[in-house]
Amino acid sequence: MILIGGPPMIGETTIARRLAARLDYGTMSTDDLGQSIRAVTTPDSHPNLHLMSGIDHREYYVSRSTERLIQDAENQPQASCLPSKQLSAARGLGRPHRHRGLDVDARSRRKSKP
Repeated sequence: MILIGGPPMIGETTIARRLAARLDYGTMSTDDLGQSIRAVTTPDSHPNLHLMSGIDHREYYVSRSTERLIQDAENQPQASCLPSKQLSAARGLGRPHRHRGLDVDARSRRKSKP
């Protein structure tokens, strides 16, 4: 597994896709994982996880004060503290599945061979 991260809109997805193609790996976006986790939680149960739902990230960063951005960043670790049952459901652990048209082994995210 190779993780590539950074601020929104700087090209992580482009780099990840090119690297995955070169290494014959499948890809999974953290946006996809976040969407899956949000599907098995609610804003009431995990408000920090749903903080950015439906928000244009570019608008979010330019419309908030530095203090608010810091506060939101400090809340992010709380968003990732989910019970393992919810994480397993969100990740589909142990089950092969299709991701963006590719057969993907959920344990390694490597393309499954037919």
